[in-house]
Amino acid sequence: MFLINSNGSSSSNTTLIVCFVIAALIAIASLTYTFIKWKETKKISKECYEHKKIYTLDQIKLAYENKDDLYEEYEKQPCVILIYNKTKDKYYVAASDYPIRLVYEYIYLIPKDYSKDRRKHDILSDVEWGNEFEIIILKVPKNNQADIKSYFIKKYNSIKNGYNKKSNTPTKRSVES
Repeated sequence: MFLINSNGSSSSNTTLIVCFVIAALIAIASLTYTFIKWKETKKISKECYEHKKIYTLDQIKLAYENKDDLYEEYEKQPCVILIYNKTKDKYYVAASDYPIRLVYEYIYLIPKDYSKDRRKHDILSDVEWGNEFEIIILKVPKNNQADIKSYFIKKYNSIKNGYNKKSNTPTKRSVES
């Protein structure tokens, strides 16, 4: 039912309907874009995961301390890193262009103030308690790094059942170049 204004037209109702239709089309376009982007991210993430490399904490430590070929292979290489606690089936998902350095700093450099970085404390505690860890490194396209990180955070539910505190926080190392 249209309301007719004093001069007999229903232009204000037509304007409201047009605005509503435009808003609905924008919402549909936004949802479609999000869905297509998510499907693309999922596909790229799976492709990257197929080429994953798995390391032990000792391998990461040696690579960092000796600056060996493993260290050089990943230096300035966009990656998504999965620090996987096999004992507790928990993940920490990170993105960095310096993955060996990131893992080394999380595991072997004791933070000055645990209250500022609780996840470091949680991972370090589990390492000290003898939990078994593996480090999974995925080389990723730079322009998809943050999206792939978000994909794996969701896939492994690493906020509720892992070490992540937020869905996608850029790390210092991920923005260095």
